[in-house]
Amino acid sequence: MKVKNMQNRLMIMLLPLVLVGLSILAGVSYYLSAGALRDSVDQTAKAVGTDYANQIQGDVRLMMAQLADLASVQRIRSGADKGQIVAAMAEAKDRLGAFDAVVFIFPDGTGLNSEGNTANYGERDYFKKVKASRDAAVSDP
Repeated sequence: MKVKNMQNRLMIMLLPLVLVGLSILAGVSYYLSAGALRDSVDQTAKAVGTDYANQIQGDVRLMMAQLADLASVQRIRSGADKGQIVAAMAEAKDRLGAFDAVVFIFPDGTGLNSEGNTANYGERDYFKKVKASRDAAVSDP
């Protein structure tokens, strides 16, 4: 088939060039935008993770301050009357609402929880850290 019209000849010659050029442009555009989107998602994920870490760190600090306040109560500081210790811990646990359990651990490693149950905590890592450093410690999750 012979094309005699000059306009049709030009269109037949230029159409493949335009299609190839647009295809290359679309491919490069897709590649660059996919990379930018990946980077954006990575940055957002890091920001969200950092934000959650800061929130958890703030919550832990608040809980440590609440426990330090509880430890300053004279009924607990004396460590003599187990009934008063249990009552003070149960009251603090109910009032604060942030703790699943509140446990008073004696220097020998025996512990007394807010329900009045006893257990041995002397072999736990956090107890050993506190005994060694004489400073508050948070156990690993």
